[in-house]
Amino acid sequence: MLSVRLLVENNLLPPLAAEHGLSALFECTDVSGGVVSVLADTGQSDLLLANARRLSIDLSSLDYVFLSHGHYDHSGGLRHLAQLYHGPVFAGPDVERIRFSVSATDFKMKKRNGMPDPDLVSSLHVQTVSGLHKVCPALTLFTLPDVAPPNHRLLNADGSPDTFTDELFAIVSDGSRVALYGGCTHHGVINLLSFVRDSLGISHIDAFVGGLHLMGRSAKEIEETARAVRDFDVTHWMICHCSGSLALSIWQDYHDVISSPSFSI
Repeated sequence: MLSVRLLVENNLLPPLAAEHGLSALFECTDVSGGVVSVLADTGQSDLLLANARRLSIDLSSLDYVFLSHGHYDHSGGLRHLAQLYHGPVFAGPDVERIRFSVSATDFKMKKRNGMPDPDLVSSLHVQTVSGLHKVCPALTLFTLPDVAPPNHRLLNADGSPDTFTDELFAIVSDGSRVALYGGCTHHGVINLLSFVRDSLGISHIDAFVGGLHLMGRSAKEIEETARAVRDFDVTHWMICHCSGSLALSIWQDYHDVISSPSFSI
């Protein structure tokens, strides 16, 4: 058994509340027959806790938590989660570093968009993952060896483009079914899928979950990407958050897109 439920996302519908951000709960039967629960990202606020209560989900009983990267909309809920959860937390290298985003309409206007509470990395003893780390039989975390393509709207503190060396991905598997979590996939979905197939030796993915960071891209570029990923064996796509409505619409023409906020495979 492998199930996924979105706890934070831009477009969740009542009775859940929505915010710009992402948090996904994976539950998976491991080799011993027990259920492993993994929380990927925490959204930007305490909305994670409120939505979990609405779904009768006990966040204190999670087995593992990880952050896909250090943006506020993926890490801001961590301080609220820490009131309930006291287990292991994983993140990529230097996840707490200062970051900025630049307005699309005024490239001189910057705002902080890194972790709202960077001190949590030390106080919660967040475990750094670089390369490949098999947490347990059901969960494998990994970073990519290459930097992400530069994005001139997402900056480091010195003004250089953020290349997301902290971006952390996950494989969740019950031994027969495989889910891949991409967070925002700043490295690019083709780069990610190529690494999973060619370096991790995983030729089939039952479900991709996460954002594609295609918001604001042209229809031509999105179509080219959607066609290119047909070379990879991905059965279902749960694309959300930073993908954009145009990407969602185009992706549905090429792939099986899951429209529900939860599914089981």
